[in-house]
Amino acid sequence: MIRITELDGGDLGRGTFVTPQEFPLLALRVAKTLRELRLVLRNGFSDDIPCYGFEIRMAHKDTILELMPKIKDLIGDDVLWYECDGKTLFEIRGASGGIVSSYICYLISR
Repeated sequence: MIRITELDGGDLGRGTFVTPQEFPLLALRVAKTLRELRLVLRNGFSDDIPCYGFEIRMAHKDTILELMPKIKDLIGDDVLWYECDGKTLFEIRGASGGIVSSYICYLISR
């Protein structure tokens, strides 16, 4: 699910769980789509920023963190990993707020 969002507005939404095997291919495909969507939005439709969230299982955290810089090298400078306080992978907590249930990372278009 591609979302068009305001980056300072809180939760950017999320997709479904991805495996480390799927992650590079999906990230490249999503980056291409975000790039094209941003071009359309820039041509007078909106100033909003398109983004996509990848939800990651806890067991895959370290592998995904290793893959993210490699993927960034492939997707170019106009699509990037959302970063806040030096972090690109964010915790998703359960309803109690105490236990991390999964992680999420976002690709955004500049």
